[in-house]
Amino acid sequence: VFAWGTPSFWTFDIAINFCTGICRGGELVMEWRSVALNYCRTWFVLDLLVVLCDWVSLAVGLSSGDTVKMLRFTKLGRVLRIVGIMRMVRVIRIVEEAADMW
Repeated sequence: VFAWGTPSFWTFDIAINFCTGICRGGELVMEWRSVALNYCRTWFVLDLLVVLCDWVSLAVGLSSGDTVKMLRFTKLGRVLRIVGIMRMVRVIRIVEEAADMW
């Protein structure tokens, strides 16, 4: 159950991110096309790589007992998640600095 939970959650998260509003120029933008284009330009590729690694590692684990291949994909997914978290921390720091200036 847990093996399916992580890739399912992050796949659902990708779908939700296409519907999440963005802040542009101090205004909330909810237009689907603008939100989708912004997501595709920023986080989509990284999110997709992480989710694909999860699904591939799950498929490799189910189809064969070769855990070495599965561990490689899992490690790649973890590295990509860490990169995403580091980017998010950087964005939060920039937002906090901008808020302090106001």
